[in-house]
Amino acid sequence: FQKYCTTILNEEINNEQAIYLANYLNQVGTILYKPSIDSEGKVYIDKKWIIEKIHLILRGLVELNGEFNNEYLQNVLSKTDIKMEKDIIGLMKDFKIIFEHPDSEKYIAPLYLPPQPIQAVKLFLDTNIIPYRRIQYTGFIHKNVVLNFFQEYGKLVIKDNLSKDSFYYWKNGLLIKDVNSNDIVMVQFHLGDDYGNASIDIIKLNNDSSTDFADEIVMYLHKINDGYEIEEMIPKSVSEYIPLSVIHENEEKKNWTFLYAGNYYNLGDFKMHLKTKNQMKNIFISYSKQDLTLVNTFIDHLSALKRDGKISKWY
Repeated sequence: FQKYCTTILNEEINNEQAIYLANYLNQVGTILYKPSIDSEGKVYIDKKWIIEKIHLILRGLVELNGEFNNEYLQNVLSKTDIKMEKDIIGLMKDFKIIFEHPDSEKYIAPLYLPPQPIQAVKLFLDTNIIPYRRIQYTGFIHKNVVLNFFQEYGKLVIKDNLSKDSFYYWKNGLLIKDVNSNDIVMVQFHLGDDYGNASIDIIKLNNDSSTDFADEIVMYLHKINDGYEIEEMIPKSVSEYIPLSVIHENEEKKNWTFLYAGNYYNLGDFKMHLKTKNQMKNIFISYSKQDLTLVNTFIDHLSALKRDGKISKWY
């Protein structure tokens, strides 16, 4: 069996060998293969044993707020199992069940983190901050999406200055900082209710002029949501969101004023989201107060140009 597994890893297998392997698997059941960058990888014949050990590790993590170290593993696993500690942890990281702690030799299991953030983060959550983007789901957020995101961005999570052990992440969100631009972004997972209503909010917390880091996060969310029904939403206010697809559809039709969900919107208010850049102009009006009547008449004419997408707004 080892010979034929090695053959598979090298991607050199003929029909006769494939039939032999299929017959073997009919006897032993499902196997688990873990690829490796620096070697041929490993094949685990007893998949049930691996899953049992992973569940054994996860079982006590609620009390530990989702964090554990090697000492915990030694207490949980038997002397025989501890020899496989590196392999088990490697599989848990590959399955995105855990990620490495950003500042210590611990591991974090996102699904076992506390449901609420520490008090410092709650101050942000209590304010009506308009998200930069919202990813809206037709149904529910798959746990795989949350785990993938933590695995990718977990090491960028912000540390609390007042506590050496506290970091700004919780079960349904995290605060992360880009090491290059120092942009800070909060990502919140709204897992939904009985009717769905699930979404992910990307909230910029500093440097309003830069959107590179936030855009990178949006692109990554699209990548890990491949296959799920989602809609990228553009905020108009705290309670108003317009699908980006609706904005682009009306741009193509040149409907500079459009109706969505019972309300009228102007494409000029979504200038930064349009595919055609620098098409609309801003106008600055300098006038004497005694000419205010003429200015108001002039603005009435500008309204028509705004509807036609010629100008964005005036000052």
